[in-house]
Parts: sequence; structure tokens; C-alpha cells
Amino acid sequence: MSGPRTLIVGADGEIATALCQSLTARGWPVVTTSRRGTPGALPLDLSADPVTWPALPAADAAVVCAGFSNIAACMRDPAGSARVNVTATAALAERLAGQGTRVLFLSSNQVFDGALPRRARSDAPCPVSEYGRQKVRTEETVLGLGARGTVLRLTKVLTPALKLLRDWRAALARGGAVTPFPNFPLAPVPLSLVVETATAILRDGASGLFHCSSADDVTYVALAESLARRFGFDAGLVRPTDVQAATLGFDWLPAYSSLEMVRESTSLGIKPPMAAQVIDGVVAAL
Repeated sequence: MSGPRTLIVGADGEIATALCQSLTARGWPVVTTSRRGTPGALPLDLSADPVTWPALPAADAAVVCAGFSNIAACMRDPAGSARVNVTATAALAERLAGQGTRVLFLSSNQVFDGALPRRARSDAPCPVSEYGRQKVRTEETVLGLGARGTVLRLTKVLTPALKLLRDWRAALARGGAVTPFPNFPLAPVPLSLVVETATAILRDGASGLFHCSSADDVTYVALAESLARRFGFDAGLVRPTDVQAATLGFDWLPAYSSLEMVRESTSLGIKPPMAAQVIDGVVAAL
């Protein structure tokens, strides 16, 4: 069944590519934008002056996937990253809503400080990174669009293409050690769950706040240990090493990263997976 005509902004990224393929396979009409000159995509660079942007195509809904997502880089260049993540993205959302398009903005669990697990959507944002502060500001703009504004907060999206996993596998295969962080959490979700959640939101024309998270938190040590088990590498080569907050772009390190998914379970029928299940599935696909 054909769904809403959907504009995907920033279609070169992994989430956007998977979403585009899924919606197209469902028979939904999809239009994309790219700053990299991807054939068939409308050229749109959020770092450029908005007056130079092309006219945005008519669409029932738009998914904003573009943005500056490196947390440490946002800390190093707060003004430059904010021009894309806040100023330009907010301008884009308002322009889209002004022409009748519903806007789905991909946000992050980094809007919270990580002091508690399974943060509720009713909890006030309390970020401890420049990246998180930028996400909060843009969320406010999108949610201010009323029925035309939707925010989907994501925890760590884990895929077999993750460079960290491939680097760890290569190191372990040659007998080298890996040093995962025992003091930094993740609540991993598979790419398929992100696509499923976004698709359900678009299908239902839902607005407001949504979450996509695993049900629990683990550390990067669990990820490295799963990799070593799966391929029979020496477990002694997994050597946990603490990381400093500033190295990753945080004011201080969060203890948790998970989000509650009550609304998603009840209204969309999407339940959070266990973190170990996600990790083992992604590692098996390497």
C-alpha cells in the first residue's frame, strides 16, 4: 500500500539509506536530498546560506537525517556545528512545515545527562555535551510546530558497518589487543528497529516525542567480548580501559543511555530489545 510522499533530507547516511530503501520497497513515493551530489537527489547543503537552498519539493512528510553528529567535534567547534545542527535545521523544519509538510527530526538520548536508566519523555532535557545541547534546541523548534512536528530520539545505532567493530575484529585477528571503555554506556538498537519505528510514525502521521532504545544498558566491554566470543579470539586481548569525559566531548560521563519505550510499545506495537540480543545479532552479521 502506498504511503505518504516522503522527503528524506541527508539521504547519504546509513539510517537515511536504509529508510529510503525500505519505504521505496513498500511502494511509497520518496524524494531525497544530498550535499554530496548523489545522482537523483536534490542538492541541499545545510552548511550553506539558506537563501541559496533550492525550492523544497511538495511532500506529506520529511525525515531530517542530516546533521553534524560527532560529539567530540561539536565540543571543539560549537559555533560551526550549531550553524548546521540548530540554525539551519530549525530553518529547514520551519520552511517545510510552512508548506504543509510534517517534519520528523532524528534526535538523540544525549538530550539527557545519563544519570538514570530508561529516561522518560516527560523528563526535562539535561544534556552534558554541546551535541546534546544542540539537539535540545532543535527539538524545541520541531515540537513547536505542533501537529506538524515529531522528534524521534535514538540511542546508539549499531550496524555491521560500524568502523569500531571492523577495527576491533582486524586487531584481534592479528593477535592485537583492543581497549573498550568500561565506563561509557550504550543502549544499542539495530538499524532495522530505527527504520521500523520511523516508518510507523510516518504511516500514522504521529506527532510529538518518540524513543528508540534497547531495554537496558551495557558498556563497550560487552561489545568487544561478544566479538571475541563470536570469532573465537583470545578473550585476554579484550583489555578494558577507562576513557575521560572530555575525550568523547562530554562535560562528565553519563552512567546510562537507555530511554523508555512505553508509547512505542502501546501505540506502535514496537518493543525495545535487550542490549545483548542487539549486540550478538550485529556481531554475527560482520
